[in-house]
Amino acid sequence: MAEEESSQEKTEEPTSKKLEKAREEGQTPRSKELNTLAVLLGGSIGLFVFGNVFYEAGRDLFAFNFSIERVDGFDETRMLAHIAKSARIGMFVLLPFFAVMLIASLIGPLSLGGWLLSTKVIAPKFSRLDPLAGIKRMFSVNSLVELGKSVAKVLVVSAVAIATLYFSVPGLRMLGMQDLQVAIDSATVIIMTAFFLMSLSILLIAAIDVPFQIVQHVNKLKMSMQEVKDEMKNTEGKPEVKSRIRQVQQEMSRGRMMSAVPDADVIITNPTHFAVALKYDPANMATPVVVARGVDNMA
Repeated sequence: MAEEESSQEKTEEPTSKKLEKAREEGQTPRSKELNTLAVLLGGSIGLFVFGNVFYEAGRDLFAFNFSIERVDGFDETRMLAHIAKSARIGMFVLLPFFAVMLIASLIGPLSLGGWLLSTKVIAPKFSRLDPLAGIKRMFSVNSLVELGKSVAKVLVVSAVAIATLYFSVPGLRMLGMQDLQVAIDSATVIIMTAFFLMSLSILLIAAIDVPFQIVQHVNKLKMSMQEVKDEMKNTEGKPEVKSRIRQVQQEMSRGRMMSAVPDADVIITNPTHFAVALKYDPANMATPVVVARGVDNMA
């Protein structure tokens, strides 16, 4: 009884076949924190790289939209053309930033779990509508972990934001004494620095979450000894069947050798433990050929 229970305990690492099947069904380790980190860092880098371009383009676009001729303001066709041109300029300016964000949103999933497109994930399952299963998921260990990560994110990001604001107080005080352009530039640097540091703080959460998701994924797919044995049987065949196949192959090989003995030109023995049958045709063979051999009883 104890041995049967032991064979049902899932203590074995998942086989490559089990991992491949799970991947086909859309089960791969994923980290929301890693995805969030990639998007936030991508946005921070995009703001640092294109921030000056956004500012100049926004200033020019603001001036463009507030310098409309009176005649154009009362002409529907000209007004629509003006709005369309303004929208094109804005989209053209934001396009590089959107490209950075798109790449960043792909880096997270691709770096953990890789590219995966499975129809089984989006296939409707009535089990998902089960209210009891939903309640169990709400109070599961995974839900508690997700709650803990959310609380940790709020605490860490808030701490970084407060620290950044504290060290930025001297710079904020100087804004009122600076020229408008200088004040805008200084405020932009402070805001972008705070955003980057808060994004970087998610790295701490992601560094914990990624290994946790990998371990949890492996534990979820662990197999019992019986499952491993059943998979080996299905993959390689039952041991009894393989043994019988080897036996038949040996008998067939032995039969072919015995039928070739009468055609041998000479049989060499030592005298009872080993025997070799040789055939030699000088016209067609450069050297003698072994047509049969045996050890002990077969010799």
